[in-house]
Amino acid sequence: MRRSHLGRARPAAILVLLLLLSARADAFPSYAGGDGLFDVRTALVPPARAWAVSLGGAYYSLDDRQVPVGPAKDVLDGGLTLSVAFLDRVEVFARFGAAGTADSVSTVFSIRDGLLGSKVGLPWGPSWLATAALGTLNLPWGKRERGFSTGSVDPSLSALFTFAIPEPAPLNYSRLHVNVGYQWHGDDRGRVYEGWPLYYLEPPHPATDRDLVQLRAALEFGTSGLNLFLELLLDQLVSNDVAFWESPVFLTPGFRHSIGSSLSVLLASKVAISSDDPATTTFRPPEDMFPEWQLAFVLAWNHGGTAFRKEL
Repeated sequence: MRRSHLGRARPAAILVLLLLLSARADAFPSYAGGDGLFDVRTALVPPARAWAVSLGGAYYSLDDRQVPVGPAKDVLDGGLTLSVAFLDRVEVFARFGAAGTADSVSTVFSIRDGLLGSKVGLPWGPSWLATAALGTLNLPWGKRERGFSTGSVDPSLSALFTFAIPEPAPLNYSRLHVNVGYQWHGDDRGRVYEGWPLYYLEPPHPATDRDLVQLRAALEFGTSGLNLFLELLLDQLVSNDVAFWESPVFLTPGFRHSIGSSLSVLLASKVAISSDDPATTTFRPPEDMFPEWQLAFVLAWNHGGTAFRKEL
């Protein structure tokens, strides 16, 4: 079978990102309301009048387990995110998404659902803790007939916590980020888990099971030139027929680096650690639904100061 267009482009894309990482890091702009992490969002809010533009997403492959009918696919899923901060406590962001799939037969590119959200920093807490509330709405303008739209607004609410950890030299800071939230899904086709990126296309769940409890955490270690992070996603599908470890569970090690004072690059590897529970047989096992790995990336530009409150 010949390699797909996206498969041939992978080595070149990785090379370009590695070349960009040769510069020195100074500032880290926000991405999708999250201050530079990928899936986990921090409770820190950029200063007033700061704004950021980022292009990010993920590349992954779907084999014959995830695509039981038809050839294996390469998927490139991402979007453009715009964010702006007000009053030192409020950040508003919007995402415009698209996805492309390629196999040995055809290549498909489609607009997918967007996202509108806001993060509000809360004024209480000790000096070593930042707290915030996050709300989002899905914008269902994607191509529903191609599987790139839920067809509903799918609101979500989350509580965000960022803990300052005493940093050993030579680290500039260390932080623990925790997210706890709930996402309501109104899709009558039972898509259940509309991930970002799009982890799988058209999962076979009934329409009665579609909400999601979001349980996420990240450790972050920063120096003057590089930031390392490790994210853990323990999101849980609201269904009695899905065991804890059968839900979308991912471990994401990664790093971000800035080029000058405004441009930054994030690169991460997202690994599925879900496992099948023999006691539940209603749905396919998670290894037949989630790709084993994903290459996550973000290229971001910010204006109006760094996105981090360094004093935390």
